[in-house]
Amino acid sequence: MAASLQHLALELLKLRAGGLDITHIPFRGGSEVNRELLGGRLQIGIDTLVSFGAGIDAGRLRVLATLHAERLPTHPDLPTVGETAGLDGIEASGFIGIAAPAGTPGQAVARLEAAVVAIMGETDLPARFSAQGLLSQPAGAAAFNELLVRDRAKWARVVREAAITLN
Repeated sequence: MAASLQHLALELLKLRAGGLDITHIPFRGGSEVNRELLGGRLQIGIDTLVSFGAGIDAGRLRVLATLHAERLPTHPDLPTVGETAGLDGIEASGFIGIAAPAGTPGQAVARLEAAVVAIMGETDLPARFSAQGLLSQPAGAAAFNELLVRDRAKWARVVREAAITLN
């Protein structure tokens, strides 16, 4: 999709690598990317490890690099794009967060944070996330807000420099 995390990650790679000649093709989702890769109609694709999982397990897809700052503890054998291409500082990872309306009392936010931390510590969610190649890194409201501010600035710069539009 245009302006998806995958699209932005591709444009970030192109910008950092000095203008790689790779064309973004806006698919509707990972299943379409997989179909085209497995059919030999695409040479490269960017998506989640979960999306590529069946093709990887069957030996039909090969992961070249992850777009994380560091190797994933769930897949320590997969190098980062910094390691494989010398493109340090590239990170394109999604996240799931919980939001509340602006002005929510601090006490309510603190209770919600505590509940999330408890759930992550008392359930098998971290293991289930890990099995899908996802990192479980619960953070408080302040840390999550910092992440949002950093990501917004990073992706705004990529959109501007790559002249990404939705048209």
